Amino acid sequence: MAALLFDLDGTIADSAPGILSCLRATLEEFGAAPSAEADLTWVIGPPLHAVAERLLGGPERVDACVAAYRRRYAEQGILAAEPFPGVVDELRRLKAAGHALFVCTSKITPFAEQIVGRFGLAELFDGVYGAAPQAAADDKVRLAGRIVSERRLDAAETCLIGDRREDVKAGRANGLRSIGVLWGYGSRDELAEAGADRLCAAPVELSATLSALLA
Repeated sequence: MAALLFDLDGTIADSAPGILSCLRATLEEFGAAPSAEADLTWVIGPPLHAVAERLLGGPERVDACVAAYRRRYAEQGILAAEPFPGVVDELRRLKAAGHALFVCTSKITPFAEQIVGRFGLAELFDGVYGAAPQAAADDKVRLAGRIVSERRLDAAETCLIGDRREDVKAGRANGLRSIGVLWGYGSRDELAEAGADRLCAAPVELSATLSALLA
């Protein structure tokens, strides 16, 4: 059986409404509000400190901005996340098949644990791994490597599943196979160009996609 590392935002959780509303409010507080028409879905996935630096135009106020965003998200945004339709059933199916499931997310661990718990999924995951609150340069490559090392996983039997290029990059950098999911916030082109081993159009197709990948 395989070990499966799941991204959270855009793969398990439809978290865009809470993330984007809190981010817009925080940027307005810092005098860097984007236009109402600006598409900010690109911010979901990459490490938050890198996102904040890009939006603020430099590193000077990044730590303060991240702290303000996280305070707002803890109070408001986290409650807006909902599981994508069909994801919960598929996670239960994969667990019943004997796979080991882990969360691998750029969201800080306490937020990730809250979301997984609120969705009623804590019992399905062997571990929930996220960014450390103080880690300004935390990224998926290091995080996936940490999971593989700490859990003594066989890279050849481990797959990283996510919706953004950062997920595919993290898998490839650690010798893992990857599945790019198309129901999240990344595009087909983004995932294909990053080198995803397989693309999956809907949660109900994930088990079959995984079987084909590991065959």
